[in-house]
Amino acid sequence: MNARRAAAYTKLIRELANVANEIDPGDEQAIRDAADTRLFARSGAPPVESALERIEETLDRLVTEGRVAPWAADQIAHYLEACGPAASSPTAPRR
Repeated sequence: MNARRAAAYTKLIRELANVANEIDPGDEQAIRDAADTRLFARSGAPPVESALERIEETLDRLVTEGRVAPWAADQIAHYLEACGPAASSPTAPRR
């Protein structure tokens, strides 16, 4: 873990708090678990990458169901990706 990844994790948790009332506790916990997995990973091993893929599928479902706005899902996905060992900058959402 480093400061960049910790900052992404903090931003993810804040964004997750913004949508917590619209999503099921199980989905929220799954996102938190994936963030923890990515934050503490030393490499992009298959479990680390599969955590990201699972949550991207969850976010797609939440958007389709109208429970999360597409921009919020993009931000969560971006910050989740940035929590990982080979991640992009946590300052802006992916497009």
